[in-house]
Amino acid sequence: MPPRNESLEPAKTGSSIVDSAESSDDLVQTAAAAMLDLSAAEPGLATIHGVRRGLPKDPEDLRSSRAAISEKLVLLEKAPEALDEFSCLLGTPHQESCYVFLAQVFPSFMLAGAGMVVAGLLLDIVQSWQVFIKVPQLFVLVPALLGLKGNLEMTLASRLSTQANLGKTESMVDVFRLACGNMALLQCQSVVVGTLASLYAIATSLVASEDVSMRCGILVVSSSIITASSASLLLGGIMISVVVSSKCCRLNPDNVSIPIAAALGDVITLGLLAFVSAAIFQFLDALPWISLLVSGPLVLLLPVWTYVAYKNQDTRDVLSSGWLPIISAMLISSLSGNILDVAIKKFPNMAAFQPLMNGLGGNLAAVHASRMSTLLHRQRTYRDKSVQGAALNGGASISLSDSTILGASSRRGFILAALVVPGHLVFMNLVSLAKSGTPTTNVGFIVLFCTAGLVQVIALLFAARAIVGALWRRNLDPDSTAIPYVTALGDLLGTALLALVCWALLGTAG
Repeated sequence: MPPRNESLEPAKTGSSIVDSAESSDDLVQTAAAAMLDLSAAEPGLATIHGVRRGLPKDPEDLRSSRAAISEKLVLLEKAPEALDEFSCLLGTPHQESCYVFLAQVFPSFMLAGAGMVVAGLLLDIVQSWQVFIKVPQLFVLVPALLGLKGNLEMTLASRLSTQANLGKTESMVDVFRLACGNMALLQCQSVVVGTLASLYAIATSLVASEDVSMRCGILVVSSSIITASSASLLLGGIMISVVVSSKCCRLNPDNVSIPIAAALGDVITLGLLAFVSAAIFQFLDALPWISLLVSGPLVLLLPVWTYVAYKNQDTRDVLSSGWLPIISAMLISSLSGNILDVAIKKFPNMAAFQPLMNGLGGNLAAVHASRMSTLLHRQRTYRDKSVQGAALNGGASISLSDSTILGASSRRGFILAALVVPGHLVFMNLVSLAKSGTPTTNVGFIVLFCTAGLVQVIALLFAARAIVGALWRRNLDPDSTAIPYVTALGDLLGTALLALVCWALLGTAG
């Protein structure tokens, strides 16, 4: 975007314009006119705010009336409610109404919950397969790989949603450029993540004094790399389609893409891991080199994917800043695994509800983090190209003033928190029906489980805002760095709270 026009003089009578508005409708109309003028004066915003609806594409057409535009900009700063309302009228996702937000989030939230239930049932089925019995390291690999791959897909969804909301998916050329860069980045990350997850599974088994043969080690590493790369190719294409389709349907991709990524990610990754490992295991004795033949080229292509991602301006920074959050998230999640390992020996039925507790809370907090990241990126696009940490709480910001970030974003946060209890009630009964054929009837468990879920989500929503703000102030892109920390904290807090629920019930029963 060209540099901001510094000759734009501040309005002398901005407050008088606000005072002279005879009604709220008049205020909204004037605010809408101001943003339309701004779209023409700032070409970078024109694609977002209606250049296809008759606005002149030449910024010089309206630049002559700079004083009038300045006055209307002051009006926008003093009328955030009008800004929110006319954004909805114009069809832009700046601040959709709470009803629109709920209508968009709820279906994808339910789909994400259903995906977690299906993933749990799928794991219950494949655990009796011969490969999982003969190679127990695959059980250790499952949570590590699902967690790492989930972070990759959700950060991809967050990045694409931000780009779409900034108007960078308006043409097929833009979509193709974004797709190439992000798919190359995703393949690069997937090969590394698949290797890390498999090495973590093997190291955990060795620390536990379990024997790991060379054949089993090769099977685990190869299965992990092949699964991660294949799942990324499939899920990456799906996420690009979801984001582009959301914009075509006038939906905010921030509200729908991350839950869909979570819903499909676990099921597809777990299913691919089961079938790939079973196929390699079947031919491991007759053709021991088959796993290396398939996974070797994926590793050799790693420099190619790295080069393509580096040459793409949209993904270059992620190559340097995106690794630490993912690896840190794996370490944090491993703490939740240790808690689960201790608690599950005393409460074996806890395993069926652990993905539900961790997954729902982490997804809701990830949606919140993605929306705040989009607001921050839009603020940077509006004002200048540099990252301004002070903008998060700065009073001079239109889109991120205290009234907006603590008002509109907090209201959406309350809506997300309100989804927790009904979501848990539905899905915990689905889990119980699938396992025992009857719904959950333990009132004490229902109350404590829902309370723990609510506490987890509220804590994660506050943590998401703090993490996004801290990363932004350090010139780090929250789209690629915030979600891994948020979901990892969700795993740790969710597992700890679920263990406390089980301990409380045991104490009550005793």
